[in-house]
Amino acid sequence: MTHLTSTCTLGPILLLIICNANANLTWHLVDSGTGATPVPIPRRDAALGYDGTLKKLVVFGGRTIRDGATVVLGDTLIYDLSKGVWQTIITDRSPQSRFSMVYGSSGYYFYIAMGQGHNQVFYGDIWRFDMRERRWFKFPVQAKPDYYSDEHWSTLPHVSPESRSGAGGGIFTNSTQFLVSLGSSNRQYGDTYSYDISGMGWYLVSPDKGPYQPMSPHARSQHAATMISPSEILIFGGCLSGGHTGGPCPTGDSWIFDARTMTWKKQSSCASPRTMATLAMLPIVNDQRRVILYGGQERGPGMQVLTGDLPARKSSVSMVTGNIGVYMFGGYDIEREQTTNDLYLLLGDSSSADQTPIISGCSPMFFDLITLHGILMTLAWGVFLPWGAFIARYLKHNGLLRYNLHRLFQIFGLLVGVAGFICGVLSVLNDHFKFVHGIVGLTTTIIGLLQPLNACLRPSVNKTDERKRTGYFAQKLLHAFLGRCGIGLGLANVSLGLFMAQSNKTIWIVWFSYLGFILICYFFAEISQSRSKMADKIDNEQYIVKDIVPASELPRQWFDRFNKCEESL
Repeated sequence: MTHLTSTCTLGPILLLIICNANANLTWHLVDSGTGATPVPIPRRDAALGYDGTLKKLVVFGGRTIRDGATVVLGDTLIYDLSKGVWQTIITDRSPQSRFSMVYGSSGYYFYIAMGQGHNQVFYGDIWRFDMRERRWFKFPVQAKPDYYSDEHWSTLPHVSPESRSGAGGGIFTNSTQFLVSLGSSNRQYGDTYSYDISGMGWYLVSPDKGPYQPMSPHARSQHAATMISPSEILIFGGCLSGGHTGGPCPTGDSWIFDARTMTWKKQSSCASPRTMATLAMLPIVNDQRRVILYGGQERGPGMQVLTGDLPARKSSVSMVTGNIGVYMFGGYDIEREQTTNDLYLLLGDSSSADQTPIISGCSPMFFDLITLHGILMTLAWGVFLPWGAFIARYLKHNGLLRYNLHRLFQIFGLLVGVAGFICGVLSVLNDHFKFVHGIVGLTTTIIGLLQPLNACLRPSVNKTDERKRTGYFAQKLLHAFLGRCGIGLGLANVSLGLFMAQSNKTIWIVWFSYLGFILICYFFAEISQSRSKMADKIDNEQYIVKDIVPASELPRQWFDRFNKCEESL
């Protein structure tokens, strides 16, 4: 039994979300990993390469679980598809042990970059394995031109990505451009780099644009990614929280980066949000590009189907495109909670994908804690609390009704806001208040909780006790000041949240139109109240003037003094 969701179109790419199998794309067990010959250590997050000419696979690194502890691997193995045997390769030089690398194959070469090693050590280097000579080669950060001396070259700054793991990218067949995108170390990264294999140097092709702009994916890790052309990366899902950033974890958005135009383009959402999934291209037929998405840690419904040889439901598998299909090695068995070392082939190409019946339709909307957080905070700080404050300040015709409505709106709004705050905290894995949206959200919630306390502790008005009168008006001013600060910060933070969630344009239009309506209502109500106060002041002045002694009854010398003052001016 298996777990298959759906298919959906991403521009010119058809993404097939496959957890185990379907009718036209069929799984075949190539090696169970339990034979008499030497077999690889069970592992996850390894790098996997393919050479169609030699008909061999190469595996490097990964991590396994031994005696309850995580062990990082650094071995190199080759699987001969013709003979069906594994072989461990011993070289005099090889990359340090690591997992969660960016990897890819082109011709006889297998490339890896980045990764995480023992004791939270992160790498930022790039290596190439020659499958004919069975030798590793480490690329320089930047190749030194002949006209520079070694001493001068060592003093110059060189562009290169910060060391990281869990990034996406790779190299397309017969390409000389190796891409590294996003990832994390002690923080999340949102930039993209390209390494020129022939020129031997890194280039920044897309900087990190921050978590509040909607035109590129936000910093993340544990996302699925694959090259779909020599200059294009497709990424899906991942974790946006942690590492001084906030956002859903897992997320379900899809993006394509084009290194030629240095631009990102968001694709339609389809698969359920997940982390530690894997993407791979099916063999291309008639220029039709088709991509499969396998496994991962997900939260969402699937569909059960029956078929032949099936891999277990996994995450963190390694996949690579072959001549006749996609090879998948290792990974973490979610149900048995253990690493694996089996090797499967998903037999089929892009034409097979087009003949595959769609088991279930695309589900672009998924409800999770981060969505509930957004809804509750919008209701609290976008509806109940600002309109409750509006009632208190501007609707003064019925004092008792105004007071009860204000109290009802504020209490209900605070309860909804606290619930939304809790959902927001639970939806972020760690580093909850190390980014602007989280800090403002915490500040706003504290202000909101202080408001009813301030109102309850306010002393009653006592005309004979000057201290109580002063305390009353001081706390009244403080209550009004904090309320305005809270409403302003709340409305601003809801707007920031929409940008962080990269909501669709319809939601932006609705929210900012509504926000404009609130501001207009406050603006005209403030003008109306100011005019009303001015009219009351004039009426009071006219009333006072009536009680003043007529000018004809004033002593003559008062007018003489007034005239002298006027002449001096």
